[in-house]
Amino acid sequence: MHDIDEKIRNISRERDKEVRRLLERLRTNVRKFPLNEFLYLLASFNWPGNNSFNLLNPTSEKKYQKGLLYYIYLPALAKYAILNSNDYVGESNKSIKKALPEVDEMVYLVNEIKDWIPSHLLKNPKFAIDAYLFQLKNQQFPFQEDPNNILSRSLFLFRDIPEHTNYDIDLSKAFHEIYGISLHRFWVLTLNLMMKYNGAWLSNQNFMGLDEAPLFIKYDEVTHYLNKISLNYYTFKERAKNPALSFQGNSNQFYGYSPFDSHPIIFRNNEFLIISPHHFIRRMYLPIYFDLLKYFQIGTDFRTNPFSSSFGKIFQAYVGKQLEYIKDGSEILPEFKFGTKKEQRDFTDWSLLYENNLILIEVKKNILPQDARFVVDPDVLKEKLNNSIIYGLKQCHNIIKHIENKTDGLERFKNIKMFFPVIVTFDDTYLLNSFFIRKIIDDELENNNIKFVNKWQVLTIREFEQVISLCNSSQTFLSLLKRKISSPEYLHMEWDSFLRNLGIEIKRNELLEKKIENEFEEANKKAQ
Repeated sequence: MHDIDEKIRNISRERDKEVRRLLERLRTNVRKFPLNEFLYLLASFNWPGNNSFNLLNPTSEKKYQKGLLYYIYLPALAKYAILNSNDYVGESNKSIKKALPEVDEMVYLVNEIKDWIPSHLLKNPKFAIDAYLFQLKNQQFPFQEDPNNILSRSLFLFRDIPEHTNYDIDLSKAFHEIYGISLHRFWVLTLNLMMKYNGAWLSNQNFMGLDEAPLFIKYDEVTHYLNKISLNYYTFKERAKNPALSFQGNSNQFYGYSPFDSHPIIFRNNEFLIISPHHFIRRMYLPIYFDLLKYFQIGTDFRTNPFSSSFGKIFQAYVGKQLEYIKDGSEILPEFKFGTKKEQRDFTDWSLLYENNLILIEVKKNILPQDARFVVDPDVLKEKLNNSIIYGLKQCHNIIKHIENKTDGLERFKNIKMFFPVIVTFDDTYLLNSFFIRKIIDDELENNNIKFVNKWQVLTIREFEQVISLCNSSQTFLSLLKRKISSPEYLHMEWDSFLRNLGIEIKRNELLEKKIENEFEEANKKAQ
């Protein structure tokens, strides 16, 4: 153990020395550019269609990999530039073509810095490598999701389902009070800006004409929209350096909280700039959830937050909508009451019945807050997982025991031979099936004398949507699940990696595709 600790200390010293050298090179390069120009260059490179290595239509594998590198690291480079520039905001008009080699070098410097395990993780050698991968992938992978899926899912969760179901809260009113506009207009403005924007500095004039038919969006609504999702340089710096939102050390500027997550637009002198189109699109998703959570919060106990409890039901309903599109012959069972009249209990949120096999599905909202993904602490992870995934697995285990004990109301399941516990999560935390996370969860389950015959699986809602789109009479959810848990290699994989390993092509999700098509059709009808 002493030798291992000494090796870790040597790695830490070597890492700090090398990272300081790389950061000095990066700082020197960044400070050669006026800040406005540098951010404009980054936005131009990162906007779809502007770069020669467009991820949507790459001409080679090399260009795809380079494009992916830009897509992931340009926002981190932009954050670093804002924090470390000369604060000179003039223009030198260097062309994109001439600046490309210098930006290339800086992107690869960021990549090299990120290749080193952050010093704060080396303090816990036992988990250092796993925690590093968990942290790194949770900063990279979310930004590779199809933007159309994000937009469609957001409309279901924050508009359509709440509007057609009675809940204890008024999300429409809350959204308008937070943002100054309705969710639909927020969505329209996001799409409008996406279509008009090309990576350059733009002004409010780019929204001219929105007050006319068919949209009738007023100028003050546009102002509310921009004010809510944009920051100037100085506010950006204050937020990025806030110790409550980040952590200290050389790695801070690349691994800590990024204001781009909630404010994807940089604002200066009545002009705005979007560095990362995917940060911009994702503003329609998780940040809305956190804004609504904060709006309804009274006191410090989030368990009493009315939005939190209502959103659990909303998300459960959304998973049910997805299950309507499963075509693999399973019987879909929503949550129901069982037990005696004196002691009523709830079954799992959803379940899929395949003759003598039963998939038990529990849905969970937010698994990990952003800070837990950046500062990976096993104790913090354990606490958060206890309140989400572990709690859901305990619920599945209780249901299995009730079926085995022939509790009243569960007679139809008397011939079930195999149970498969599944958790579906609202947020997009990655590597939830990894050895690192499974060890934390399984240890806690063991402490509670819980052991499943069939190994459990977690799917983010993005993965769940992918699997639903693949299920048919010859390839069922059950068959995919059995194959994944039967192999130690597949067991710990992300679901999309597992599917690619099987040679299965991931299809577009039918429900989400119909939603985006219907929204555009409605917009076109109003425009005619």
